[in-house]
Amino acid sequence: MAAQTSPAPTQTTARAEQEATQPDILDMGKTTLIGIFMDPETPRALIRHARGKTTLLGIGDKVGRAQVTAIDSGIVTIRRGKNDTALRLTDLI
Repeated sequence: MAAQTSPAPTQTTARAEQEATQPDILDMGKTTLIGIFMDPETPRALIRHARGKTTLLGIGDKVGRAQVTAIDSGIVTIRRGKNDTALRLTDLI
């Protein structure tokens, strides 16, 4: 059996680092979708809460008093009571 090799580490380019650390890009006063991981069986969404906490969520998980009802490419739907809210990834570049 052949030995497995680890992939080479990824280096962050100066441009990527600059864009990833820009101030005032996200509205820090509200819940924001910052990433989606599209696994066909268990899609996940990375949410930044208004108070700064980040949480990795799946369909059915709670966000405060709301619940994640759908995770699609670029959008997460949460339901609070009878109201649906769409959180969208923002094009930051």
